[in-house]
Amino acid sequence: MESSPVISFKQRNNLTRIELTLHPDYAEYRIHAPNEDTGFNVKYALLPNSFHYRTNHPNDVFVIFPLVLVAGMALFEVAIHTRDTYSTLVVMFASAVVYCGIGYGLRGLLKRSYSVLATPAGNMLIVKDGQHDQILKELETRRFAALKRSATVNRLELPWVEIKKFKWLKAEGVISDADFTMYREQILAATEPSRNKPVAPLALH
Repeated sequence: MESSPVISFKQRNNLTRIELTLHPDYAEYRIHAPNEDTGFNVKYALLPNSFHYRTNHPNDVFVIFPLVLVAGMALFEVAIHTRDTYSTLVVMFASAVVYCGIGYGLRGLLKRSYSVLATPAGNMLIVKDGQHDQILKELETRRFAALKRSATVNRLELPWVEIKKFKWLKAEGVISDADFTMYREQILAATEPSRNKPVAPLALH
């Protein structure tokens, strides 16, 4: 069977560069930050399914902090200048609008949304840019193909472990109900002793 081609994706999240290389049997994930380079390799069969994808959005600290700052300044000004409270509140409201606008702008420039794929080797972050959907689709395709290849009976494994594996593959949609029944019968048949096997005669000395 022809293996999948090697595909590389490069993404950027502010000062962090993300490189994802999809090899035939595993995904190579690398993060290049200003002070640290890290990463890991993970096999496609160990990736979460589509229902486990989580979308994380930028937090609102760039907006909340200006609001808290302006509210504190407004209370301070009102406490000091009790005679001109109206003008103080107008100035503080205008300042809040300006600061919040700056905060929203900074949040958009410095933060980006991304999807998190929780794997046994670590979290894989996929930035929500023009390549986001293509990357997830490719990972899903390769994960399904890897699970499909694992749908073989291992006669050296315990029968209940093998049946549990195929039950999970059925739940993942990799094999059908009919396939699961066929594999289960193969596993059970392999565990039954052969009735027609001749018994070796005892040696007499």
